[in-house]
Amino acid sequence: MNARTEKEGRWDGRTGAELPEEIFGREIAKTAQRLILGRELRFDPTLSRLDRIYISLLGGPPTGLGIRTRHLFRALAGSGIRWSEVRRVLDAGCGRGLTCYLLAAILPHAEVVGIDSDGERIRANTSIAAALGLRNCRFLNIHLSREDPPPEKDFDLIVSCDCIEHVTDDLGLLTVFAQSLSDSGRLFLHTPSTFRHPLWGRRRLNFDIEGHVRVGYEREELKEKLRRAGFRCVRVTGSFGVLETLANEWEYTVTKARGRNKVLFGFLYPFLNVLCWAGKNASPRYGSAWIVEARKAGL
Repeated sequence: MNARTEKEGRWDGRTGAELPEEIFGREIAKTAQRLILGRELRFDPTLSRLDRIYISLLGGPPTGLGIRTRHLFRALAGSGIRWSEVRRVLDAGCGRGLTCYLLAAILPHAEVVGIDSDGERIRANTSIAAALGLRNCRFLNIHLSREDPPPEKDFDLIVSCDCIEHVTDDLGLLTVFAQSLSDSGRLFLHTPSTFRHPLWGRRRLNFDIEGHVRVGYEREELKEKLRRAGFRCVRVTGSFGVLETLANEWEYTVTKARGRNKVLFGFLYPFLNVLCWAGKNASPRYGSAWIVEARKAGL
């Protein structure tokens, strides 16, 4: 009996066999409900000692990291995927690698691959995975495009959080995702909406974020691009509900999404994170971002 199964006590009463499927699904659902996310990042060698202590206690800012992670894992938990059959996972545009660390820890039987164009970030992520003892997690320095697709294919699961809005040829990138997915695989995509839906007032254009080549997407625009890339949308739901959008706007007022006023934001972040957590179960029809589940067309 492995330590996790023994701790959870999940057994089939008729056969005495383990029920890993239930364990995997429950761990993914629990991740979607966590208040503190990102403590794994305390092993980042590029951070100062003070930053590592802060993250060890309070998790990893910014607020968007926790918001999209909770929404992604809630979508994964409700997808009906048989997690014991997931063998290969790709995180495209993995950034700081949090999704990779979480999935690699929950699914020790699966190989988790994170891809990003930032070579320094990839080296830091590799160091973090080693410090966490995640032998099933690795990172590749690749600038994803039609001309530079992943060197491997047949992934059972591809996740991509806040990536395609950085890419000029977004249709080309989505096509690469379709080509890299196994026939029975799923794509989970998180990306900003064109408009924000604040607590008060009318909707307004989303933030101008450094590195974005477009503000975001409308729902039907996103579905059409996925269709042209060879996908069929299973589900498109709003992300960043009212409370999450409110917290994110307060953060933007302080940092301008450029790391400004770091000390002030350090004091504010715990309160903003609690506000985000309080709104974690919102499923807005029109959120300030989208979470998409898609499969290959015709399957």
